[in-house]
Amino acid sequence: MSDSLPLPALSLTRLRDTGSVLALAKVEPQPVHKGNDLWYWPNPPDTYNSAEHLRRGLMLSCPHAPGDRVWIPEVWRPTRQGCGAYNYGILFRDLEFVNHGAGHDEWPDMRERGWRPAATMPEWAARTFATVTEVLRPVRVGAWCYASCCGTWVPWEEPGVNEDWCPRCGARSCLSEIMTSEAQARAVGRPWPPTTWLWRLKLEAAEAAEREEGP
Repeated sequence: MSDSLPLPALSLTRLRDTGSVLALAKVEPQPVHKGNDLWYWPNPPDTYNSAEHLRRGLMLSCPHAPGDRVWIPEVWRPTRQGCGAYNYGILFRDLEFVNHGAGHDEWPDMRERGWRPAATMPEWAARTFATVTEVLRPVRVGAWCYASCCGTWVPWEEPGVNEDWCPRCGARSCLSEIMTSEAQARAVGRPWPPTTWLWRLKLEAAEAAEREEGP
């Protein structure tokens, strides 16, 4: 079984269209700022005397490594097309239907209608797989944009954020002004995002033969 790696809509589209993308993943757990340039990270427990010192420590403990296979969860809907017994499948937001034949042992309850969040997608329902080709130095996010269409914060460092599409959900022109402090966010009634450190991973789309292989 491989790990899941959520991607914003724009990054997912780039991975599927071009075969590669730079992905950002939340550092878990987040380092705690102790004032000045001191940081504490509980995995493994240690105190770092500078952001650069912390960055080196994070590199040694990244949960992803070159060669790791990951799958990308997406907004999805289990459905059945036609009236045949072998037309169960997964419908995606771009309306692609992936046939699963007679279904799956863990097939979800079909009485729950509507789109389901990406966080609820199981690996067997995924259509997009990738391989980690390089782990880059983690970044500390210093500026954010608020995506009003989906109610999430988007790190300014994220690829595609300065385009006319929200990299979270793919909608047009929903990004607010750039904010660099909690005070700015509070002034417009937004909660400041707790995430400040992100992994940077280079991904390449898995070949069809790799997707067909079992865990």
